[in-house]
Amino acid sequence: MTFATKYRPRKLSSVWGQKRAVSMARSILAQYAANPEDVPSAVLISGPTGTGKTTLARILAAGLACEDASSSKVERLPCLACDTCAAAFSDSSQDIREIDTANKRGIDDARAIVEQAKYAPRSNRRVFIIDEAHRLTKDAILCFLKALEAPNGQTTFIFCTTEPAALPPEIKNRFIHLKLDPISVDDLSAAIAAVAAKESIKISDADCGKIAEATGGCAREALMALEAVKLSGTVDVDKAIKATVQASPTRLATDWLFGIYSGDLRSSLKTVTQVADAPRFLNEVLRVNAALILEQAGDKDPYMRATAERFKTCWDVIINNAHNVHTRVLAAYETLSGYNPPDSKAVLVGLTWSWPERG
Repeated sequence: MTFATKYRPRKLSSVWGQKRAVSMARSILAQYAANPEDVPSAVLISGPTGTGKTTLARILAAGLACEDASSSKVERLPCLACDTCAAAFSDSSQDIREIDTANKRGIDDARAIVEQAKYAPRSNRRVFIIDEAHRLTKDAILCFLKALEAPNGQTTFIFCTTEPAALPPEIKNRFIHLKLDPISVDDLSAAIAAVAAKESIKISDADCGKIAEATGGCAREALMALEAVKLSGTVDVDKAIKATVQASPTRLATDWLFGIYSGDLRSSLKTVTQVADAPRFLNEVLRVNAALILEQAGDKDPYMRATAERFKTCWDVIINNAHNVHTRVLAAYETLSGYNPPDSKAVLVGLTWSWPERG
C-alpha cells in the first residue's frame, strides 16, 4: 500500500491544511445534522492536483450518508464505525459512487447517473462524486444542470476539478464552492515529518521542508518523495525529489516563468515539451506569477521561499512585465479551457515564443 493510500485522511480533523474548505465542509455537515432537508444538492471542490479534492469529497460524502449523521456532535462525522462508513471508504457503498470522467464523460453516462439519483438511498443520502468534472461534455453538463434545477432532496452531487473556470457559470452558480490551495510549506513539512516518524524514516526537519517546497504544496507527490527515500535505504532527498516530482505542475510553471523572465526562451520551450495538461499548467503559471508579485509587495509566503530566492536576479524584469505575462497567459488559459480548444502544444509554443529573448 502506498503512503498516499495508507495515510489518506478519513476525518475532517485529519485533513492537512485547507482550514477554510474544511470549515465549510464542517458547516455543511452541521447544517445537515440540524435539518436533513437543509443540505446542498451540489458541492464543487476545486484546487491543484494532489491537494485533497477527492479525499475531502469522500469524507463529506461519508459524513452525509453516515448512520450517525443526526448527531449533534458534528466533529464525530463520519463516525467510521457504522457499516455505511466502512462501505464508503472501501469503495463498496451502494450510495456513494465516485465517477471517473476519463471514461464516463458523455451524455449517456450523465443520464445514467441522473436516473440512479431518482431512487431512494439505502443510507441517509446518496452521493455522486464526479472527478475531473471539467472533462464532461457540454451535453453531459446540461444534463446535470437539469437535475440540479429540480433536486430530489435525497441526492448530493460533488464535482471535483482542477479547472473550475472550464465549467459554465450557469452550473457553477448551483454549487457551494470549496476552494483548496496548495498546502503551505509549514503544514506539509509537519505532515511529512509525522508520516516519517510512523514509518521509522530518519529524516531531518530541513529535508522535510525541502520536499514540501519542491512538491509545491502537493501532498500526494510529497508522500511519493518520502516513500522514495524509504525505498532507497538512504536519506538522499535530492535524488528522491528528482525521481518523483521533477515534472510537477508547480515545478514546470516555475521553470517556464524563470525562462520567460530571464530571457531564456529556449529553456521555456524545453519546459513546454514536458507539459501533459496544458490548462492545469497555465493555471499554475498564473498562481506562481501572482505569488511572485505578492512577494515583492511584502507578502512573505513561506511556500514561496525557494522560488523567491531563485528569481531574485529577475525582480526588475518581473515588476515591469508581470502584468503582461498575466494577461497573455490568462488569454491562453481561457482559449484552452473552452469546449473546442486548439492544439495545446501549439498554443504553449506560440505563447512562449511571443516574448523577446534577452541575454
